[in-house]
Amino acid sequence: MGEYQKLPAIMKLSVNPEQLNREELLELVNRLIVRVEALLSENAKLKAEIEQLKRDNARSAAPFSKNKGKKNPKRPGRKPGEGIFRNRTAPSEDDYSGPPIEAPVEESACPKCGGELGQETEEIVTITETPPHPQPEVKAYRVKSRACCNCSHKVRGAHPDLERRSSIPRGSSVGQVGWSLKNKRNNAIQH
Repeated sequence: MGEYQKLPAIMKLSVNPEQLNREELLELVNRLIVRVEALLSENAKLKAEIEQLKRDNARSAAPFSKNKGKKNPKRPGRKPGEGIFRNRTAPSEDDYSGPPIEAPVEESACPKCGGELGQETEEIVTITETPPHPQPEVKAYRVKSRACCNCSHKVRGAHPDLERRSSIPRGSSVGQVGWSLKNKRNNAIQH
């Protein structure tokens, strides 16, 4: 029983076990079993607390509610009497893209209870669809041109949609016009 002297102070007994009889030893063993069970239970609780602290520490954002609801929670949404509430006004008949499409009641009896349906009423329901990316309208014109045999002056064809003035930039010449305007301004400043 030389090992008895090597035990930590908390586990040392006030009595030397070599001096105890059988009943006293059994009583001592029972007390030690109870103490070990209590220590194991406390150890399990402490391990669970350590794990919870590790999880809480690892969270980068604030946690959600910890299962504790408010005593008097506020109802979601706009509160009655706060602010102005308006429905979108229906488009006028001039704004319709075509005549209203008929949507008749096809059931002859109530689908819920099978009863007779009453007098028919009518309401106008509109759906305003906005295209995701409106496509530009691109018109192409096949413009003919001819050159004068005497002076080589170029004469272009005409159309009411096209400008007759040739000084308006078109296509890739827009960049050239910007460059020439910049040079004219720089020349005016230098002189």
